[in-house]
Amino acid sequence: MTAPHHPLAARIGPVVAAVFTLSVTFWSLFGGAGANPDLTASGSGGEESSVVAAKRYVLARPFDALGWLAWVGSSGQVSIRPLPTEAEAKVNIAVRLAPVDPQVIRSSALVLTARGNNRAALAQLGALARSGGDDGGAALAAMLPMISTAEFHDFIAQGLQQDDRIVTGLLMQACRSGVDLASLAAFAAQVVGVRSIPDEVVRCIGERAIEGNQVPFAYWLWLNGTARLPTRISHVINGDFESDAMTGIFDWRINPGGEYREGFSARIQKSDVRERGNVLAVRFNGRSLKGPIGQQVLALGEGEYALRYLSQPSTKANAVPLVWQVSCLRSNTVLTSGARHIEPLDANWSVATVNFIVPAQCTGQKLSLDVTGRLDAADGGRGSINFDDIGITRIGAR
Repeated sequence: MTAPHHPLAARIGPVVAAVFTLSVTFWSLFGGAGANPDLTASGSGGEESSVVAAKRYVLARPFDALGWLAWVGSSGQVSIRPLPTEAEAKVNIAVRLAPVDPQVIRSSALVLTARGNNRAALAQLGALARSGGDDGGAALAAMLPMISTAEFHDFIAQGLQQDDRIVTGLLMQACRSGVDLASLAAFAAQVVGVRSIPDEVVRCIGERAIEGNQVPFAYWLWLNGTARLPTRISHVINGDFESDAMTGIFDWRINPGGEYREGFSARIQKSDVRERGNVLAVRFNGRSLKGPIGQQVLALGEGEYALRYLSQPSTKANAVPLVWQVSCLRSNTVLTSGARHIEPLDANWSVATVNFIVPAQCTGQKLSLDVTGRLDAADGGRGSINFDDIGITRIGAR
C-alpha cells in the first residue's frame, strides 16, 4: 500500500519524512477507515489470538521489522491471491525498517512473487543466497516454488554463464526438498548441459530418478553430469572388479555380510591366480543366508541380452546356493529364469551364460547375486566361491 502524500513531507528532512510516511501507514493499518476488523477484536475465551497478539506487539514496538512480519504471517494473508494490499503494506514497512534483514528480504521476495515479478524476487533471493549459511540456505529454499517458471530458467542460465556457485547448491536443495521429479530433471538437464556437477548431487538426483522409475534419465545424468566416470563403460560397470571402488548410482553395492548374522562374508580381493586379478569372494559358514550379496542398477533398453559370468567354488564347497539374476526394478520380475549353459574352464573355474529379454515396460533393472530359494537360504552354505568377469551383451532388438 502506498502511503498518502502529505505536503509537509516535502519540507522536512529525509529521515523525518520517512518516519512521517511510516506513521501515516501505521494509522491506516491500525485505526484508519480501512482497518481490518479482525485486528481490533478481542481474543475469544480470554485468550488472545495470534493476530491480536502480533498487533499488540507491533503497537508496543512499532519499529521492530520482524514484528510486522509476524503480524502479516499470523493473519495468513500472504497465502491469499491476489495478495491483499494490507499485507503488502505491512511487508513494505518491514522493508523500510530493516532492508537488509534476511527474513525481511525473503518476505519482500514473496510479495514480488505474488505480484508476478519472479525476476526481481529471484534477484533478491540470489543475492541473499550468496551470503551462505542458514540464511543462504533459506533463500535457496524460497526460490524453489518458481522452479518451473521461465524466469527461473533465465536466472539459472545467467548463473551458469557467470559460474555462479549457488547454482549447484540450488540444485541440491531442489533434490533434497522433494521438488517434483519432472521439474528437478529439467533443472538438472539445464545445468549438466553446461558443466559437470558434484558426485553427491548426481547421486541425490539419480536416486530420486531411479525411485521414480526414470532409470534412463538417471543413467544419462550419471554419464553426462559426473566428473568421475570409470575408465570403461559397459552394461555392467566394473564387472571384472579391477577398478577402484566407487559409490555412484550405477556402481556395485556389495554387502560385506557377517558370518554370524547373514551366514556369509563377501569382499573384493586378489585371486589366487595372478592372471585373473581381482574377484568377488564369498565365504559361507553353514548358517542361514540373508541376501542379496551384491547388486548393481542397470539401464538396459528393450531387447535381447546375454548374461555371462565366471565362478570358482572351493573344493570344500557343497552346492553353492547363489545365483546371478537380472530383474525389473519396478515389478521385481526375474528376467533370467531360463536355462543356463555351463562350460568348465581350468583351475575349477566355469563360465555360465543365460539369455534373457527386456520388455519395453521394464525401463530399469537390477543385477543381483542372491540366494536361490528359501530352503537353500535356511540350509546355508559351506566353503567359498569366487566370481569374476560379470558382463551383459546385447544380442538383438525386439
